[in-house]
This record gives sequence, C-alpha cells and structure tokens, in this order.
Amino acid sequence: MTTNVAILTNFRTGSTNFTLQKSEEYDLPYKGELFSHERQFSIGNLLSSSEFSAKYKYKDRNIANYALSNWNIIDELRAGHPACYKIMPSHFHKRMHQRTATDMFQLQTVLEHADKVYYLYRRDLRAQIMSWLAVRRDGSFGHTGFVTNTPLTYQTKEEDYVKRMRQLHGGEIVGETYKATMDPDDPVFHAKTTMSIQALVRQLVENYDDMAEMYKRVPGELVCYEDYFSGSKYKPYNREIKWTGEPQIDSYVDNWDIEGLFK
Repeated sequence: MTTNVAILTNFRTGSTNFTLQKSEEYDLPYKGELFSHERQFSIGNLLSSSEFSAKYKYKDRNIANYALSNWNIIDELRAGHPACYKIMPSHFHKRMHQRTATDMFQLQTVLEHADKVYYLYRRDLRAQIMSWLAVRRDGSFGHTGFVTNTPLTYQTKEEDYVKRMRQLHGGEIVGETYKATMDPDDPVFHAKTTMSIQALVRQLVENYDDMAEMYKRVPGELVCYEDYFSGSKYKPYNREIKWTGEPQIDSYVDNWDIEGLFK
C-alpha cells in the first residue's frame, strides 16, 4: 500500500500541479512543501505552523518551527501517516564550515522511507531561470491568472489552503491575465544578496546537483516537465512576463545537460 509519495524537484518545474495530481492518483492528502520553512501543513500528530501558534498562543513562528523540526516530521512519516509532498534540496540547508550546504543524510532518510519517489526536472534551464528570476523579483508565486474564491490568511485552514492551490494551479476558472515587466538592470538583480541573478542561478544549479546525487543514492522515477505537462495534464499559467532586455546569465546554462546528471 502506497502511503508516502515524495517528489524531489527544483523551483519552477510545475511541481505544485504535479504534486496535486499525484495526491489524487494515490488518494493521499496533499502536503505541498512539507519541509519548507513556512510549515504550512500538519502531519500525523504535528500541527501546522498556524495551528500550533493558534493553539499555544505563540506569535513567534520560530517556536513552532522547533516543534515542527525536520526530524519530527520524518518520524511522523515513518510512523505511516499518509502524505504526498514535494521537496527542494534547499529545504534541507544547514550551516557547515561557514557556508550553507544541504543535509544530504537527512534528505536521504526522507526518500529512503518513501513508498514512491519522483525526480521532477526541467530540460530548458534558461527558461527555468527566467521564470525563477521573475517570480522572485515580484513575489508573484500565487498570481497564476486563474481565479480562486478561497482567501489566504495566516489562519487559513489546511483543507481550504489545498482547495486554493487546486484552483490557482488547476486553472478551473481563467481570470485576468497577470502581467509584469522585468528590468534586467534592476539593482536588486545585481546587489550582493540572495536576490542577485548569480545567486538565484546558483540556487537552481545546486539543487540539481543535489538531486542528481540523491538519485544515485535513492533511485526513483525521472519526470521531465516538458514531456509530462502536455495535453489535458496541464493548463499553462495565464501570465505575461515581459523583459526589457536580456538578463546577464552565464552562457553555460544553454549547454548544461541536466538529464546527463542523472545518468
């Protein structure tokens, strides 16, 4: 019996839609980015961050995050509590020797106890980078151009949040096209922060390197965004992002063989 389905993926790969579809296929509760810092989902005996704060009257999310640690979540999964969820390797970052690195042991532990593991990647790295730059710059993660009648607040119940995700990513009702203009010369893209073009590209590349290494340790099913999302399986977001010029992205991304990493 399949009760634990994990999708190891990267940003801007259609992972929300993919995870929603797999949760329906396996008849499992959708748990989104179960290990993200937001802790939006409950699992087993662990409350979500908002539920924890409401119950114990804590306004500081850091307190909830201690209770909802990665290892505690892993324990609930190992206890057999059903879940279909997605992971980015960067969800498992920790400080090591004055730098940030992925806790590969912890990530491997999660995948080894899953009944089914998918590795979802995107073949066109440049397109993925452009999408990641745009959504990080304007914070338009939920602006898909599709309509939802479920508002999002800090106290939104989990079942309502899942309903909202299905509406925003499934495209049941098409709304007004989301439009944005991106300037590659925007100072934010060139400052020495995690929002620089160089840092955002590096984040995607490092996630892929970790995915490839994990694939060798815990084999699973490889799924390519460009191949999977076709026909009735996917409705493209109703978004129009226009760039006033070409961002300064290293040319190696055009020849980087992502699929070769998994061989």
